[in-house]
Amino acid sequence: MHVPIDGPPTTTALPVRSTAVFSPYYHLYLAPTTWVFGTYVWFGLRESEGR
Repeated sequence: MHVPIDGPPTTTALPVRSTAVFSPYYHLYLAPTTWVFGTYVWFGLRESEGR
């Protein structure tokens, strides 16, 4: 699993077509969940590097 160094993963890499189909569910649920999970994993990896 690739984790960016500069911060949590963004959602710009997702296909526009699938995003348009599921846009209501994506913006209300998937986007916040993906961002929070990505941030949690990112800080978790940074925390483990300091030990």
